[in-house]
Amino acid sequence: MLVFMFAGWTVPQWIVTLITPFANANAFAAMAMIGLMMEIPDNHKDRSELGKVIAWRFLFSIIIALSAWLLLPLDERVQEIVVLAAFAPVTIFSTKFTDSLTGNAKLAGFSLTVTAIIGLTFMTILHAVLPVA
Repeated sequence: MLVFMFAGWTVPQWIVTLITPFANANAFAAMAMIGLMMEIPDNHKDRSELGKVIAWRFLFSIIIALSAWLLLPLDERVQEIVVLAAFAPVTIFSTKFTDSLTGNAKLAGFSLTVTAIIGLTFMTILHAVLPVA
């Protein structure tokens, strides 16, 4: 697609029409995969691990966001994009990767869901309050 973009080529409308249902199914497939690999932690060890994941994830998100906003010598709009990206949800494939390493995929799926909800909330709030919005 990058080659198409730089060359100035466009995808014919009939191809776009043909692949649109498959493209729309991607979000459903990702959510189904999370749902199948998700379980609310039922013991103290898992809840403790979940707390650590959330704490580390958002500690580094805050550090990256503050560094981007205060230190990057870029346009404010670009700084806002980096700040929002720091809180963006992690990829669905992390759950599958955890499962392939015989880790606790159900806990990884639940932590993905929790961090996605928190991250999207932070992103929405930051976009509303940052001065370049």
